[in-house]
Amino acid sequence: MMRRTPVVVAAGTRFARSGHPDDELFVIIFNERVSYGLASGTPFTSDREELHRALQRVTARGQTALFDALRESLRHLAHGTRQKKVLVVLSDGGDNASSATFDDVLGAALRMDAVIYTVSIHDPYDSEGNPRLLRKLADATGGVAFSSAHPKSFPGSWTASRATSGAATRSGTCRIAPRAREDTAVTVRLASAGRG
Repeated sequence: MMRRTPVVVAAGTRFARSGHPDDELFVIIFNERVSYGLASGTPFTSDREELHRALQRVTARGQTALFDALRESLRHLAHGTRQKKVLVVLSDGGDNASSATFDDVLGAALRMDAVIYTVSIHDPYDSEGNPRLLRKLADATGGVAFSSAHPKSFPGSWTASRATSGAATRSGTCRIAPRAREDTAVTVRLASAGRG
């Protein structure tokens, strides 16, 4: 994650800025623990600079509890005001510290009818990454799995408009969970204004 942290911050910031100005966003930061990145008492924000500051607080250390972070993201997503729920996950798919399982996350997503898009930034030399798991999660929920073997290309090549085109229209709720290899990830929830 150390070498990918700037890419994750840039990608999360660019993705948020490409969305609707009235989008609601939040940040979840995790390693082996999951915590909210915005200031206490601020569950959501539409201020892109506030989001950017929260993303810059990401550090890489410890283990990775991707499934725990996704479970918490889905719980928080349930409090969103938009009818359509979409989770966008930027990750290598690795998890070595969660109490939640893939089946827990998938079940929760299906129960709330959340669509999950995944963006796999996978290092082929990383034995803990699992891009197939990300594809399985996207496929099972009606989302799309994107892949990039070159993380540096991500910030300039993928935006909210690409994530929310088609079935997950601009009236939906969108999240990005930038998750890079070593132990830290961020979830950004975007809830677009408009009809559901």
